Amino acid sequence: MPVRILTIPESLTHDLPREEVARLKATEGTVMPILELDAYGMVWFGAGDPWFSLKPCEVAALQSRSKNVT
Repeated sequence: MPVRILTIPESLTHDLPREEVARLKATEGTVMPILELDAYGMVWFGAGDPWFSLKPCEVAALQSRSKNVT
């Protein structure tokens, strides 16, 4: 299920190199598929391999577009 990344928190980026911070910050506002939900409720993202995780409050589910049937 894809979700919108609302924010990349400082707690995720505080010890990372600038390049990695920029890479993570570039995901803010984008839509990404969820790779995994772990046992702690963290939502994992990446391209095949888990790359980073966020709390559920840091992402937003996309509203499905329903078809109007008349």
